[in-house]
Amino acid sequence: MKKTIERWEGKDGFNRYLAWMQEAHIHYEASVEHVLRKNFTSLLSMARPSFLRYLLQLHPFESIWNRANRYFYTERLRRAFTFGSMYMGMSPFEAPGTYSLLQYTELAEGIWYPKGGFHRVLDALVK
Repeated sequence: MKKTIERWEGKDGFNRYLAWMQEAHIHYEASVEHVLRKNFTSLLSMARPSFLRYLLQLHPFESIWNRANRYFYTERLRRAFTFGSMYMGMSPFEAPGTYSLLQYTELAEGIWYPKGGFHRVLDALVK
């Protein structure tokens, strides 16, 4: 990975990639703790001090593409590290910067696939 990133981004490219991953890690951890594991029953419930403290660190008001521009100088790598927003049906130019957590999850945690494909999960649920 280091070799490939440096080929496209130059010698300091891998360090910028690590900085991208560090930001994405913050997005992931804060999102899991303060968003995904919480119930928001009203707009007011989003005003919890524990959540608001992390809100700006999640970069919800800046696109993932703009966040990637801070770390990657080539369009090729910007595209590679922002396409995950399309999984959610969103353009990288419009998806919030928080969505870097998708790439973080794939790169840091890996991807799991059910044996036999996702249809096997449905078959198991039917049984």
